[in-house]
This record gives sequence, C-alpha cells and structure tokens, in this order.
Amino acid sequence: MLFRSSILVGIGRGAKEGVLIRDADVLQRMSQVTVLLIDKTGTLTEGKPAVNTVIPLKEHSRETLLQLAASIEIHSEHPLAVAICRKAQEQGLELLPSSDFQSMSGKGVLGVVNSQSIALGNQALLSELQIDPEEISNQTLLLRQEGQTVVYLCIDKTVCGLFGISDPIRPQAQEAIRDLYREKMDVILATGDHSATAYRVANALNISKMEAELLPEGKNKKIQDLQFHSVCRVFPVFSRDVTGHSSHARFLVLRALKYDLNSISFSFLCHVVCVFAVMLACYFIKPF
Repeated sequence: MLFRSSILVGIGRGAKEGVLIRDADVLQRMSQVTVLLIDKTGTLTEGKPAVNTVIPLKEHSRETLLQLAASIEIHSEHPLAVAICRKAQEQGLELLPSSDFQSMSGKGVLGVVNSQSIALGNQALLSELQIDPEEISNQTLLLRQEGQTVVYLCIDKTVCGLFGISDPIRPQAQEAIRDLYREKMDVILATGDHSATAYRVANALNISKMEAELLPEGKNKKIQDLQFHSVCRVFPVFSRDVTGHSSHARFLVLRALKYDLNSISFSFLCHVVCVFAVMLACYFIKPF
C-alpha cells in the first residue's frame, strides 16, 4: 500500500512538471539512468525553425528558389520543410504543381517541378546523389558557424541555391543541462545536423560530448552501443523518427529529469511518513 501510494505521488509530481507518466515502472527505472542522449531540434531548440538566409546560385533568383523549394516541401512534415513553406507564404509566392515526391529519412526530399528534378536536403543527400558541393564550401561554412542549418537546393543534379535555417535555443535549456550535470548525469548531444552547427549549440549549453551528422538509424546504433559496452542505463530524448515523442514532450521530459532523484524521492518520503503516521494513529487511538 505504501509503495503504491508513493508511486501515485511521483506520478502526480511528474504531471505537475508537465510530464505524463503512463507506466509506474518508469519511475523506478528512471533512478538508474546515468546517460542522457539528446537531440537538438525541438529538444534543446524551440522546434520553430525559420529561414534566415537564401543564397541563389547559377543566376537563379531568391524568389524562384523559394518557390521551387516550397512546392516540394509542402508534402513534408519536417520542421525545416515547414519553415521553407512558411517563408514562401510570407512572401506571397504561389506553389507550383509537383510530382514524384520522395522523402529520404535523415537526408532530405526529392521531387519534380516543371519537368525539373529537384533535390532538397543536407550533405548526406548530395553524397547519395553524387553531387559535389565543394565549390560553395566557404559559403556553407559561414552559415554553419552562425548556427544555421544548411539546406541545399539542387536542380537536375546541380546545386542552385542554399537555405540557412536557424532554430533558437530554448531559454530553459541551459538551466536544465546544468542541473542534469549537477545530478552527475552524462549528457551527449546526438544530432543529424552538421558538426559545425551542432558544435555551436553544444558550446552555448556547455555540453562536452557531441555526435553529429547521424541518421536516425545511427542514433539508434549509438544507444545500442552505449547499452552494450557499458553498465549504464541510457535514456534517449530524440525526435519523432526515433522515439515518436513530440517536440514539446521531449523537452518536458528533459526538463523534468532533474526532479527525478531529489524532488520526487523527497515527495515519496514525505508521503510514506504521513501514511505511516495515519496508520499508527488508527491503531493506537481507540473509539470511546
């Protein structure tokens, strides 16, 4: 009875912090967590990316690039795709008919607009399509050093433009990371973004361990490797393509982790003492 009551207190405390706990066993297992793998977009950042920079190449205009990109990205639910479509809408650009849409998980999207093959994505997508972006490496490096995620736009296998997309770091993230370190938690930033962009976020939050340019399957492998080669318990806080959590829920989990051992355990103790006191009172106090 005492154990069940304590679990209820823990679940109630989690709900107060914005975390819904559906399995009471999670509270017990959470106390054993020693390593936390954290995604970047929507977890440490606000999950509301915006297009900051559009760099046209090959004599294309910014409007043309944005129109082509949005005409393909309208079929995607990825946060970066939403940012591109929002930018096109803000500029009043009309979307063009598109076909043969294909999503490449962790890399980008493909499609056809005006009989032109369009590819939008990161460097991993370009590598798969055997497109060499070396001639614009200086421009991409500058964007990444500013903390922007670079999205390449290719027309018929030629890089014709760059999009620089930024996502602000959550105001609460630094405090959450600091408290996790205080609880002796080992924090690792694991992201699919380029190492330069990831480093800027990690450096801003004082995260010393980082794994960048990981595909979804790479993140899963990282978790499995840590679990296999160590005695630690690993807790992943990743994006929907790995765990199914929404962006908001992921940060709530991150924020609430710091209450695991101190606040929740203290609530357990207080509740156990109160219940025990009531039981003693019922036993010793006899009715007249």
